[in-house]
Amino acid sequence: MLCLFLAIAYGHAVLAKSQAKPPRVIDLTHRLEDNIATYFVDPNQHLKNTILTTVEKNGFATGIISFPEHFGTHIDAPCHIVDKGATIDQLDPAKLVLPAVVIDVCQESAGNPDYHLNKAKIVKWERQGKIPEGSAVLLYSGWSKVYKEPRQYRNADKNGTMHFPGFSADAVRFLTEERKVAALGTDTLSIDPGCSKDFGAHHAGLTRGIFFMENLDNLHKMPARGATLFCGALPIKGGSGSPARILALVKQ
Repeated sequence: MLCLFLAIAYGHAVLAKSQAKPPRVIDLTHRLEDNIATYFVDPNQHLKNTILTTVEKNGFATGIISFPEHFGTHIDAPCHIVDKGATIDQLDPAKLVLPAVVIDVCQESAGNPDYHLNKAKIVKWERQGKIPEGSAVLLYSGWSKVYKEPRQYRNADKNGTMHFPGFSADAVRFLTEERKVAALGTDTLSIDPGCSKDFGAHHAGLTRGIFFMENLDNLHKMPARGATLFCGALPIKGGSGSPARILALVKQ
């Protein structure tokens, strides 16, 4: 009787596991297309798609595409700032799949487009739990809602200085040195606030070997913690960055 009971219990456990819902997938990637906002206003900073063959004429479709390394939703490698730093193809693939936490600064950013995430805000956020080592910290400012309006997304003043939220250099040093995070991400054009002149957040993070994700989308759909990111950067030999398909997996 005991053996029968154990067999039934085991069977129920196996069945329950097999019926578990697959994780929910959240796409954090903006569609890659021309005429999107870029950090520098440059006629060369655009996507070009040349059609070579079509199904109608040739029986198969092919084309050639070209785009900047730091275009659309993309990843910055350390060599973007660091001389002889790791290139995009040298990033450890094991670190491109990692847990993520999301810090919501929408309220602060709505009142101050130059908002800098600081250590005090991070410590306050950690009242719900410490940021895990080896994770990605994503800054949710709500800025992606105007991504399709390049002038609003860049938010440049008459002198050309942009105004959008970002990480302070002190916050990045705290996250890398004391929390030992592996990556940072944001829903704006840059990890640094748009008004930054010295790219302090870039230097504080990339000199410590982490990578960045910029121009993220759909952070409003993300839980504050518990998601796993897949960061699909192209392994471009010697590249300082790459457009990337960034997906989040969330348990249901």
